[in-house]
Amino acid sequence: MIIGSEVNSDVVKSYPQYVKEPNITPLILSKVAMQQLTATDSRGDSLQMAATKAVNAMKNEYGQGASTLVMIFNASGETLRYQANRNWSGETEKYPFDTTIANGEYSVFLHVKAGIFTGSVGSVVFRGDSGSDFLFAWDNPYIGSNSSYVDVQSKDYWPSVQSWSEVESRLTSSGISSNADNGTFAVSSMIGSATSPIAQFKVIRKA
Repeated sequence: MIIGSEVNSDVVKSYPQYVKEPNITPLILSKVAMQQLTATDSRGDSLQMAATKAVNAMKNEYGQGASTLVMIFNASGETLRYQANRNWSGETEKYPFDTTIANGEYSVFLHVKAGIFTGSVGSVVFRGDSGSDFLFAWDNPYIGSNSSYVDVQSKDYWPSVQSWSEVESRLTSSGISSNADNGTFAVSSMIGSATSPIAQFKVIRKA
């Protein structure tokens, strides 16, 4: 489920400092997306709060049982498009992966256990317009500590270069937070410690 709206050139030019800007670059698009992330509406809600409410509503609808409440925020200055996913344990329930996440949008979904005595462990890969692939992974096991893992690599890196088994190995040893940086993009993650935690992922542009 997409929360928020695209931050494009028209939106950027509504900001006084960019009205006369002749070239709205992806870096500018990223900066404005980050500004809108915490800006509040007339009710005092921010985009981040709206996304959190939406994914919590999915969890409430699903009910009891281990699940991971996934939130991906795109401030890459590009559109992210779904490429692949891997479920080691569990599945997306009623709400599947979004096929595209525009700059400035949140993608939220619920990943749930597939049976008794199992957890929620999975990953998804999105590709930006410039060809970079972004990996977002979460580990909410039946037994053990939660962890999250991110990476940014070239096109088709997963699973052609790095196998899913290697991703799983890195995920389980990652810890609750993870960061990756290739000079152009910075990717980060954080997962809670509860049985049904929120796993937050973010992509920002650096150059």
